[in-house]
Amino acid sequence: MMEFYHKILNFTKKDDPQTWWREYPPKFLYTDTEITDKKVKEYLGLVFSDKSQKIGVYIHIPFCWSRCRFCKFYSEVPRSQNEIDNYLDCLEKEINLYEVNFKNVPLDSLYIGGGTPTLLNKRQWQKLFKIIHKFFIFKKDAQILTEGTPDTSTFEKLKLLEDLGVNRFTIGAQSFNEEVLKKANRLHNIRDIYRSFENARQAGILYINLDILLGLAGETWNSYTRTLQGIVDLKPDCVSFMTLDLGCGIDPLYEKEARGFYFSKQSLKPKIFSYLGYILEKTGYERAQGFSDSTFTLKGREESVNRNLLNRNRLNYIFGLGVEAESSLGPLKYYISVRNKEYLSSIRMVKLPRFVGIELSKDEYIRRYFIYNFLHWGKINKKDFQKQFNEKIEQIIDKKFKELKNDQKLFDTGEDLIFLPSSEVIRGISKYSRKNYGKQERSFLFCVKYFYSPKVINQYKTYFKNRL
Repeated sequence: MMEFYHKILNFTKKDDPQTWWREYPPKFLYTDTEITDKKVKEYLGLVFSDKSQKIGVYIHIPFCWSRCRFCKFYSEVPRSQNEIDNYLDCLEKEINLYEVNFKNVPLDSLYIGGGTPTLLNKRQWQKLFKIIHKFFIFKKDAQILTEGTPDTSTFEKLKLLEDLGVNRFTIGAQSFNEEVLKKANRLHNIRDIYRSFENARQAGILYINLDILLGLAGETWNSYTRTLQGIVDLKPDCVSFMTLDLGCGIDPLYEKEARGFYFSKQSLKPKIFSYLGYILEKTGYERAQGFSDSTFTLKGREESVNRNLLNRNRLNYIFGLGVEAESSLGPLKYYISVRNKEYLSSIRMVKLPRFVGIELSKDEYIRRYFIYNFLHWGKINKKDFQKQFNEKIEQIIDKKFKELKNDQKLFDTGEDLIFLPSSEVIRGISKYSRKNYGKQERSFLFCVKYFYSPKVINQYKTYFKNRL
């Protein structure tokens, strides 16, 4: 059976490089399944009538001045400012087409992502926030966050964002190595990173995050040390580490280069993560809860984490707007499956764009709940589970997850069920234990073995059989 699990692992990583390790059910099962406008409106009506929930909104800005060779997120290089203006006009029309009073419930977070949101000019930022305030209201302590590249994060722009209410800003540094940045077709240099960070501080933005991407072509042990030195020099409130996803979507020549460098050697990944984590924890940082060891915050600055992402990891509601934006509304998960041209065309015809996704049964939603709690928190609170599903978790485990109990993978504290480490899930299978699985691979195999439903496993089998 482990051979089949290994096949699932390799296929899912290749099919969905960005989120393979956490998404359930896997995307390949519903990439052609349309969700009707009626269904989306129905869920949104329910979501924005539940004042007890934390709701986050994500707005996608699908424009960049250039394409990075490693990037898999959708964006286009705008030919004129009119393209951006037209997109913002259609965003306003999209929100209106849902026919929901979004002001019924104040937002807990707003994330404006991309692409490169900081390529918007002053007038466009003011226009975007005018649209936002037309439809949404915010909690007093709401987190309003956006991101930008170092070369586009000028003081004037960041001061404008702070005036508009932005209280968390992410600088996409990726690396503190000039050669690595040039290979990746980044437009900024090391001085730009320092300058943009100082601009954000002087502008008065409350929380500043640095994004670092591990596994880029050209990285060495020394270059990782320089990046770590840059982090320690700047002392950001939050640091987010991501790893380069190889395969579908990135420049194939760049992928070939990246595979030849230090990080891509599987056995060295844990060493680098341990090194980075050890130094950060010795210089005033701590690991952020709920982020799978990928995020660190300064002690006393725990609120500097990406709350929009944190809420998603807690399976709170996330409502996505714009091209390729994803939404998670309880059992309904979907994304806008069109590019800019089709998006603009639909909206101008007074039609919502095409939605693709899945409405989970209660069984599958419980399984997703177990997976997210295992991956991001390492435990499940019994009261939270009963509130969510109106059932006792012990009964659910006896019905659906007996193997988890039989293999003694749970520790009961009375209030919580703590998941025991996933490292032993491949022990004894020498053929596969030699592959030096990282934490994500081991965790994924754990989820497949203990949480995936027989239905989903059979869908994998059918998919593989039909493609022999």
